[in-house]
Amino acid sequence: MTGIDNDIIKCRWANSTSIVASIPIDECGGICQNIHSTQLYSSSNIDNNCTLIFNTSITGYYVIAIQIKDFMPSDPNGTALSSIPLQFLVHSIQLSCNLPIIVGDLINSSTLYVQANVTFSTAIIAQTG
Repeated sequence: MTGIDNDIIKCRWANSTSIVASIPIDECGGICQNIHSTQLYSSSNIDNNCTLIFNTSITGYYVIAIQIKDFMPSDPNGTALSSIPLQFLVHSIQLSCNLPIIVGDLINSSTLYVQANVTFSTAIIAQTG
């Protein structure tokens, strides 16, 4: 994750009972779920990484709801300047034990830049076998 203004960027799981300026907010829009064996790691205040580890042997669709927040570099643990929701689906299917290769427009280690206030949609294509 990067910001053009060099703010500190962190991520966390979205919360259905978040409080912003004394107002309760459902960041999930009704889709929060506890997914077993899924972990979300936010980076230190230097590298602005957000890592999602998703392990499952159960096929199906899983909804991921994450909040991405940016902070002033001078106050990385203070009040967030913004809080952006990121929601997407993971479709788990039973195939083989081989790791897939990411193909198409998005390849492994790709960086995506998304313009502010623009809806973004993409497909990640994995080649197996």
